[in-house]
Amino acid sequence: MRAASFLLAISTLAGAAHAATVDFAHVATPPGITLNSNGARLTYADAKGSTLYTFDGDTAPNTSACIADCAAAWSPARAPARAKAAGDWTLVKREKGVQQWAFRGKPLYAPIKDGAIDPKGQPIDKAWHVAAFEPAKNVATPIGIKVSDVLGAGGLALTNEQGQPLYVFSGDLRRDKNTCTSTTCPNRWLPLAAAQIARPVGDFTVIDRDDGVVQWAYKGHPLYVFDGDTQPGDAFGSSIDQRWRVVVLYQYFMPPGVSIRRNHFDGYNLATDTGLTIYQRDRFRTVNGGHSLRLGSRGSSDLGKLLGTAACDAACLKTWRPLVAPANAEPSGMWDIAVRADGTRQWIYRDYAVYTYMGDSKPGDMNGNDQYDLVGRYTGGNDAFFAGERDPKSPTGTTAGGRLPPMGAPAMFWHAVLP
Repeated sequence: MRAASFLLAISTLAGAAHAATVDFAHVATPPGITLNSNGARLTYADAKGSTLYTFDGDTAPNTSACIADCAAAWSPARAPARAKAAGDWTLVKREKGVQQWAFRGKPLYAPIKDGAIDPKGQPIDKAWHVAAFEPAKNVATPIGIKVSDVLGAGGLALTNEQGQPLYVFSGDLRRDKNTCTSTTCPNRWLPLAAAQIARPVGDFTVIDRDDGVVQWAYKGHPLYVFDGDTQPGDAFGSSIDQRWRVVVLYQYFMPPGVSIRRNHFDGYNLATDTGLTIYQRDRFRTVNGGHSLRLGSRGSSDLGKLLGTAACDAACLKTWRPLVAPANAEPSGMWDIAVRADGTRQWIYRDYAVYTYMGDSKPGDMNGNDQYDLVGRYTGGNDAFFAGERDPKSPTGTTAGGRLPPMGAPAMFWHAVLP
């Protein structure tokens, strides 16, 4: 039998709202656990970027059977001393006070010896398996509801088939006259309709509303879409009224002092909590078109690693400030830390060093966006283009090494960082 009525459902919701029961998010990665792009999927990695694995020999939850010779080939994914269990992430206590991260009870390891992994990147011992980041596989959803990456919410959230994020309300819809769900509102939250014959699926149930609509609910909370969310990644409803919360299931790590901000392109970029835009420096390539779009290019991971902190030298630092990581900060998710020549610990996001711009004076300024600098002549392929010559004897215009030269002007450029 379905919930007695929509009014009963929202009455229950209103009573629970002050206990913060509308926050469903788990942490996607704890301190010291990062995410690697491994082909078409993301995999868990340690703070050094080494891919992590699980072991079939670990049969008891949160207990490691990898000792002695096994431990000589496989290193536990260490958790900081102050780490605490959270959501899917638990801790394994090892000898000498070492703490090891476990995901859903399975301890995680990184290979120590080259012989543990074959030339194709697969474990020699078939009892070891790559720890993949696939949270959507663990959520049973009804037809028409998905788990999607929502840029504006900074995590994986429930969405409808069109990719619009789903919301719950933390107030009392019966009594709050400032919240509009009627068709007369310019921007409104609309109930997520279910089929008349819909039945519960996992944590999803159905509610018979007084207006005749059958509505989906998640963990007892009625679900809505905001008609102001029109583009992929939009999550504008929460910024209009913070009592409406996107149903985020897995929240990505964000360093203290960094947030996702809506910009004047009607998209999103990373910014400091004071509103200063965060930038990365990239090399111009013809495939870089669209880097300012909400789903545009974030740049090449390999190129970001190649450029490192050297992409901004002493002259550059006169106008660009490294985004500093505190002394006690740990890498997590897409965020890593590099140490500059002067000892400054700088945040790295998706393999690019990130900065703020001294030409931005007030929150929301993006005066550093799309600043281009000519840097010399091309040398040909392989991303190293600051010295050398194109092969004049090559009829195809390739370099002496046989690679096609990059196209376009030899330039570096700055752009705001996409979430």
